[in-house]
Amino acid sequence: RWAGHVARMSNDIFPKRRFYGELQHGQRCHGGQKKRLKDSLKASLKAFSIYLDTWEQSAIDRSTWR
Repeated sequence: RWAGHVARMSNDIFPKRRFYGELQHGQRCHGGQKKRLKDSLKASLKAFSIYLDTWEQSAIDRSTWR
């Protein structure tokens, strides 16, 4: 449900920038990249057979997302 709220937010809102990993400051961990919340969400969507390329469009329509 929270991912749907974030998908409907304006692009300049901090939670949406954080969700998509678009922050200007920060460093990567040695040995690999940090896992973002979006990466975890993709794994959950895949487990429930929700299409990864259209979930954001579904989330924008609040009645469909619920």
